[in-house]
Amino acid sequence: MGPARRQMFFHGTEHCNELDGDSDSIIVWIEPEKHDLVRSLPQLVQPIAEGDADIVILTRSKRSFVETYPAFQVESETQANEVYAEATGLSGFDPMSGPVAFRLSMAKYFVLNRPKKLGLEDTYISHYAPLLAMMDGHKVVPSPEIYFFYPREQREEETALTEAMKTKRKWQLDTLSNAYRTLGAGVTKIS
Repeated sequence: MGPARRQMFFHGTEHCNELDGDSDSIIVWIEPEKHDLVRSLPQLVQPIAEGDADIVILTRSKRSFVETYPAFQVESETQANEVYAEATGLSGFDPMSGPVAFRLSMAKYFVLNRPKKLGLEDTYISHYAPLLAMMDGHKVVPSPEIYFFYPREQREEETALTEAMKTKRKWQLDTLSNAYRTLGAGVTKIS
């Protein structure tokens, strides 16, 4: 998954460079099932547009998270977010939400990211990149809380596959908890 995501970030960067080459261009990474978030893009990118951030991590409203996600996902993602806060010493972040927005100049953290060199799974590039950018002194902030709907069809499908999805979520929780602890140590040294 990591190589495909790096390639996607590379092509997004390439496209922005072809359009105008402006390092103030903003790239947004959203998973396909989170299409409802598109209506809130101005809110998500606002800290970057106003010069207050280099990277923004989506923060879901508690209500939208609890009301629209499967219960087992709420549980595992809440645990992972707690590990992130503990490992980095940063509060208010919701990295498990997934989507991130970043300045074009931050693309190198997404494109050149090689987790295996750090002993990490080569998967969650969009989770690792903000932490690596923070270690280099770049400003990463949580977005304002955004209410968006996780698709009912997605929730129903994942709930019907309860055991398989619980296994996937457990692996994700373990993988990202390890990564947050590994990378978080570098973040706490600079904060």
